[in-house]
Amino acid sequence: MIGRTIKKIRISKGYTQKFISENIIHQTSYSKFELDKIQLTTENFIHILRKLDISYAEFSFIHNDYDLDEKEKIIQTFINLRFIDEKVLQEIINLSTAYLNKSYDSFLYDILQLCKGFIKLKMTSDFKIASKYAKIIWSRLERTDIWYLSDLYLINNILFLFPLETSISIADLAITRLEKYSKLDNRYKLLALTIQYNVVHLLIRANEYNSAYIMNEKVIYGFKENKNYFQTSLSLLRKGFLENKLGKQPDHTTSMLLINLIGVAEIFDDRDLVERLKEEEKYLRRLEKVK
Repeated sequence: MIGRTIKKIRISKGYTQKFISENIIHQTSYSKFELDKIQLTTENFIHILRKLDISYAEFSFIHNDYDLDEKEKIIQTFINLRFIDEKVLQEIINLSTAYLNKSYDSFLYDILQLCKGFIKLKMTSDFKIASKYAKIIWSRLERTDIWYLSDLYLINNILFLFPLETSISIADLAITRLEKYSKLDNRYKLLALTIQYNVVHLLIRANEYNSAYIMNEKVIYGFKENKNYFQTSLSLLRKGFLENKLGKQPDHTTSMLLINLIGVAEIFDDRDLVERLKEEEKYLRRLEKVK
């Protein structure tokens, strides 16, 4: 029923069949396409979407009655996961398992493995057990010369399941490969920053406080520039911890900024941030005891 959806979009925009089909296919063939009597080549379909000024993602959303399809719902839930939430992870596992039982999909299979790894990590705090799931994904990705955005989202989530040196090497390569997407949209910058944010976590865990402090400063600047108060708040919390570990004079401006950002979270009733800050603070306090 793809043709009928295209027809609805065309009519709502006030375009004629002649305008849409011109220099692409014969109008008679286009008419048959709108009636779902014939299919178009991928190239011609893309040209028609451009004539209609919509992306494939928007078309798919409209075609699915202004809703995400089953696969896209799983992917978006996974990408929007900002910390290890067992309830959400289990939901992703259930949805992915049900989908894969009907049709195999390599990306959803990888998401399923990652979520299982996160659950194991939450339950056992054993990175070695959790890393077994990450290695399933990495065994595929390390053989490929090109990483697409879906691959890079996966890589961002498996970093902390590997030894520090390996993770930093993978992160550097991922950021380099991400540069190809710099002209696409803001996802490039945010994903690159999130990868660096995760590397800061790894450096802190390995007691590499000076390197962590230097990278964290870059991360704070980047998140502030992108007006991402959620990640900025967490990075400022880390900054205070790192200043203490390095014997630096506390930056009172940082403390005030963090207080203000928490205030913003309260205004928007962002309970996720408040909960995440509590978890991060507990984690950093445990590290404070480490000499």
